[in-house]
Amino acid sequence: MRLAALAILSIALAPLPASPETRAHLAGSLDADAGLVPFTPYAAEAEPVGTFTLDGREGGDLRAAPGTLVLTTPTGALTAVAAIDAPRYGPRRVDPKNGRPLRLDAAADAVCTTGGEPGCWRSGDPLPGSREVFDALCRATRFVSTPDGLRCQLELLGDDAELQSSGASYASTLASVTAGNPGAATAWGASFVTALNVDPCDAFRDDGAGSCTQAASDPSDPIWAADGPTLNAVLTDAQEALLGCGPFWGSDCEVDGIDLFRAEGGALSNPWADSSEAERDDAGEAVILPGARGVADLGYDAAVDGCSTPDAGPACADAAVLVPPPSVATDAPFESEMSAAAWNFYSVFEFVLQSTVPPPPATSPPSGSQIGCGGCAQIGRRDYLEYPFFTRLLDDDPSGLPLERWVWESGAPYAITEATGDLAAFAGGTAYVLGPEVPRVAPPRPCILGPCAPPPTAPTIGVPIVLVAPEGASPDPSSPFVERGVGPDGELGTPDDVVLPLAFAYGVVPEPDAAPLAGAAMLALAVLAGAQPSPRLRRMRGSGGEGSGSKARPVTCSYASM
Repeated sequence: MRLAALAILSIALAPLPASPETRAHLAGSLDADAGLVPFTPYAAEAEPVGTFTLDGREGGDLRAAPGTLVLTTPTGALTAVAAIDAPRYGPRRVDPKNGRPLRLDAAADAVCTTGGEPGCWRSGDPLPGSREVFDALCRATRFVSTPDGLRCQLELLGDDAELQSSGASYASTLASVTAGNPGAATAWGASFVTALNVDPCDAFRDDGAGSCTQAASDPSDPIWAADGPTLNAVLTDAQEALLGCGPFWGSDCEVDGIDLFRAEGGALSNPWADSSEAERDDAGEAVILPGARGVADLGYDAAVDGCSTPDAGPACADAAVLVPPPSVATDAPFESEMSAAAWNFYSVFEFVLQSTVPPPPATSPPSGSQIGCGGCAQIGRRDYLEYPFFTRLLDDDPSGLPLERWVWESGAPYAITEATGDLAAFAGGTAYVLGPEVPRVAPPRPCILGPCAPPPTAPTIGVPIVLVAPEGASPDPSSPFVERGVGPDGELGTPDDVVLPLAFAYGVVPEPDAAPLAGAAMLALAVLAGAQPSPRLRRMRGSGGEGSGSKARPVTCSYASM
């Protein structure tokens, strides 16, 4: 009977590969009715303004061997080719046993226990990811006027200019907002922050063996320390490393600032997500990075991961339960201290928006901190950071874990060889093809606002595309993809705006019509119910006991894009 069901299923699904991942790497190209739309928060739902094709070299997986990109609209066209030796952008390399960064050229089995081993990253070593994509996204976000001039908010994280008349730098202030420091949060205008716990190893250096030495950590900024604990006082070295700063990176989080280009995207992408968004492959096992683990995760250690509840063990006896502040629509606890830090971090970027972002679709919840899915209260802030900074790669991406990462840590550059019409200024520039990724669609409407709405039908694959014009070029502002930035008046959305040498597009491969196959497929699936596919990697999760137990998770929103 089971064999018969398998036969029915194979016939029913023969025209369709079994998953988006299979479609991507078997075909070696994306060109079947693929639409091109402006890059917006829910790009996959937008009306196409053109088409695109994307081929893998010699029919290979386009993610591992990219070949040619072609964009076509009624008013312009563009062709770009990836060189054979073009870099393939990936996430930062780390020692999965302690979270210390590794060199890009370190051996596959390299370790970095103390920071002195040959494979350890050192100041001045190259970093992963595309700096040009990072800088492009920075230029397209809202700018802030500082004593040093206009700065995009990504740059503010490391700016040593004084914040207004506070006496503290932007870097120190934004780090302390992330710590939930009330004085820094008030100075920045942030709301809804949660004060993190001061844990036993927060004030001392990591010893490389799951504990800490007696060597003191970096001191706190006295300006904000008068109002409560600052970032240096509430996070361990491993937790700070997830923010791209601290001793593992040879920096001081409050002096040099948080560095998103070096940070772990999965640790910041969603405060309510499972801790496993920040994971790596360790000898065939998917392990959660030190610093990001919650009490329910295998390997949890309060000396490394901090405390989110006094129930986490003797070291956490004096800790408070970390929950959102009372003004937020949920009191569900954060599952890790790093999740609470990510929640606070969203307050730093509460006003980061692309200048061309339209309002969310009517079926999605209003942006704002007090409305969320089932009371989760994270919808508004997630919009700000998910677009355009994060991507969720397909499950079988050849670059490996993590699947949740910064967009500048995925894809490859393509040299633009031809461009016409309103894209002509990009000839000679670079196209960055990121992903492919799980398509970006709006979340379902929260039940608390009325009847629950199912998520829209998701396309098969989404492909973010960033175009960077050559130096001195002036793109045509009539193009639907060309980005505008802040002008001399320091405000976005005014006649003073300038046209940036950047364009953002999004390729969408639609879900094929499976209606004729539905009956046979459902019959086969009914017979096969209960069969489970083998995972690519077995995730390490605890089964019980302190530091490895399971627990009920709070109700959270599930973005189809994530």
